[in-house]
Amino acid sequence: MLTPANMEKEKYMHTLNGTRLLAIALLAPLLAQAEVVTYNKSKTLDKKGKEVNAVVAFDGDKKELRVAYGKEVLFNIPFDTIQKISYEKATRHRVKEGAIVMIASLGVGAIVMATKSKNYWLYVDYKQDGQDKDVTLKMDKSEYEKMMATAKSQTGKQIETLDPKAKGQQKGKEKTGSVQ
Repeated sequence: MLTPANMEKEKYMHTLNGTRLLAIALLAPLLAQAEVVTYNKSKTLDKKGKEVNAVVAFDGDKKELRVAYGKEVLFNIPFDTIQKISYEKATRHRVKEGAIVMIASLGVGAIVMATKSKNYWLYVDYKQDGQDKDVTLKMDKSEYEKMMATAKSQTGKQIETLDPKAKGQQKGKEKTGSVQ
């Protein structure tokens, strides 16, 4: 039976469904686009071999990894040229920093020497013009887990974990990520 209350409910449902369809139609193109994920707290080596702040962007639309310093793009690596991605967590005692602090305060300097610093490294090996190349990125502790997850999901490559304490091997990987 069609009552005024039922007619109002049917009109409301019809309007609600129309609104949902409009929202889906407007959001679908945005959701279909691959996203660009950017990390701003990393570091890499510039053309002179100096450690600089870097912006690391994984561009899903262009399927490339970009590493930039300011407005200058240092590396532009298509995902399909990436051979291997490796990760390493390195720790070391703050001996040098502790010695400097020890000049002002012997006790505080000794405490600083006893503490450890942690660095998170991401190595990207790729081919460019038939030559093997690599990029070394020092990731910030607040971003490294997200950056590794993004690297894995966007590139489709597994991330190899390097063991810096493996016996008989050089600690870490050579840092040869300067721009050429």
